[in-house]
Amino acid sequence: DGLSTASVGSVCELDKNKFLIGMNDGKVNLIENNKISVFPIKTKLPEVRVFNILRDKRKNVWFSTFNGLLKLSADGQETLLTKEQGLPDNSIRIT
Repeated sequence: DGLSTASVGSVCELDKNKFLIGMNDGKVNLIENNKISVFPIKTKLPEVRVFNILRDKRKNVWFSTFNGLLKLSADGQETLLTKEQGLPDNSIRIT
């Protein structure tokens, strides 16, 4: 019905009638008012599962992937955290 793939890895509610859907192909879809679109992320994620999506109190959105932990700040800035930044592994399953 418009999702980038049939396999969903995670769901995060942003607001009423607005959800981020982490797909098993590395893409993130946005469902807003029952309409599906691709959620734009500038950081290249591997074409594998987006495990988990979490929105924190400061309205940052965190995406856990096989390629690290991606932080999308409320102002739109993206930061990918990996082993190079001190994580024990790049495969992050839970945020």
